[in-house]
Amino acid sequence: MLDRILARQNDKKADYHILLSHRPEPFHLYSHYPFDLVLCGHAHGGQFRPPFTDGLYAPNQGIFPKYTSGMHTENNTTEIISRGLGNSTFPLRLFNFPEIVHITIFPALK
Repeated sequence: MLDRILARQNDKKADYHILLSHRPEPFHLYSHYPFDLVLCGHAHGGQFRPPFTDGLYAPNQGIFPKYTSGMHTENNTTEIISRGLGNSTFPLRLFNFPEIVHITIFPALK
């Protein structure tokens, strides 16, 4: 899928490449493409976040998921995962406050 997206680009070179992806868990795959920033959700912050954990469960990741919120970096790619505002199939959050992520991207100084 990503190969098809990248193949559609025209000859112009972008200075910064952003991928909007619903799912954060394939981050290791995203980081092998020339994306500078990946923005994701889907994990609902792990739904239940007892203190000192990253969540107990996330869709497509199961129990004790790795990618539930925050910022992750691999191979010069940064992924930012929002915990979002809604719930999964279970309508309750525990120690997992809804969030809206605000990101400011500044042009590189040349």
